Amino acid sequence: MEFKPKKYPGAFPGTIKAPLDVSSLTKSSDLVCVGEVEDVQTEGEVKFLIGNEVVMFTRKVARFRVDRVEKGTPPGRNIEIEFLHTDFPSSLERLQSGESLKLFLKKNHRWRFAHPTTSKCEPDFTS
Repeated sequence: MEFKPKKYPGAFPGTIKAPLDVSSLTKSSDLVCVGEVEDVQTEGEVKFLIGNEVVMFTRKVARFRVDRVEKGTPPGRNIEIEFLHTDFPSSLERLQSGESLKLFLKKNHRWRFAHPTTSKCEPDFTS
């Protein structure tokens, strides 16, 4: 039996990054928090159908230490955030170990970015 990849969820964003809309992101997020990416692990490969082409992505999981919560309730001080990584130019958000960030997240079975291309920014340490 031939494996048939699922269609990419939504429209694939390409390489253009939309401007950050903090108000809209906050409203659509289950969790808005500030902290640091402690570790990023590769979980495996996944294929999606984009248009008529099968495209390979790497599924990554970041361990994020929550230092401050601005909206929502995390299950603990450390949370896991799942995201897709590409080997080609893309505006998809990604995380790297050591980054200090403000994140806008949605809950599925794991935390994910509230918007695929604009869900992180430099934290405001004055609040």
